Amino acid sequence: MDPNQSLQLFSRCAFKKDQPPEEYLDLSKDIVKKTGGLPLALKVIGSSLLGMEKSVWQETLEMLHNHSHDDEVLEKLKISYDGLKDFEKEIFLDIACFFNGMDKNIACLIWTQRKFYPNEGIKVLCQRFLVKIGENNELKMHDLLKDLGKEIIR
Repeated sequence: MDPNQSLQLFSRCAFKKDQPPEEYLDLSKDIVKKTGGLPLALKVIGSSLLGMEKSVWQETLEMLHNHSHDDEVLEKLKISYDGLKDFEKEIFLDIACFFNGMDKNIACLIWTQRKFYPNEGIKVLCQRFLVKIGENNELKMHDLLKDLGKEIIR
């Protein structure tokens, strides 16, 4: 994506607007540049910053800078994973490794038994674009995010 389209997509996820507020413009442009305009990374990182303080934004940018020498998309996507609560991480990893394509209600029964608060966890994962719910109520995850989950497990 070109820089303007990338900034717009990122802003929609991070601010629910087409453009970032003036006080976040430079940070937003830097984050967009570091993600290389990759739409999935823009959505995942942008949504993870929604409503966060400026200090969290600066830390995220610093993490992206520290991973800039790895051209690895997974490392950039992992930043959003790192911001999850423990039970949300468990749900994410379960979907990545076992439950992708499974009916959400069946998976939720398993997570409820494990005290993982599935309704809240799924809601957060969907808001951060880490998981989608399909037309038939199935859990869906992008291949890059499945790879991230499997790499985390390794």
